[in-house]
Amino acid sequence: MTEPAAPRLTWQLEELVDEIVAEAYADPAAPAAVSRLLTSVEAGTARHLKTGVVALPPGFRGVPHTHDAEELNICLRGTGTLVIGGQEVRVEPGTVLWTPADLPHVAHVDEDGDVMVLVYGYAPGSAPIVRQAE
Repeated sequence: MTEPAAPRLTWQLEELVDEIVAEAYADPAAPAAVSRLLTSVEAGTARHLKTGVVALPPGFRGVPHTHDAEELNICLRGTGTLVIGGQEVRVEPGTVLWTPADLPHVAHVDEDGDVMVLVYGYAPGSAPIVRQAE
């Protein structure tokens, strides 16, 4: 019996962004929102933190939703707006966003801008992890 592989401990930010953007533009005629987990309990790579990266194409309009856990996002690329609990926050590379648990939030990417790339993290184990806000 083979030992499970050790969890990945590092990523190169520029490579990670390039890979997720390439996935979002797999069909250049119809760019899509793409999310990739980096660590998770489900994958056996973490016990207390779920992390990932998401690419949202220009013009993306999300659906307001909530999480059972707090969420931290860091914008790596692109511009837009995140509405958190009714407060509109301008997002650009370097913006760090904190969303308290159970607070409705939604992302909107600028129409004429670049794909927005966010890295995120939150505590796993909440069920459901994401639910549409009322």
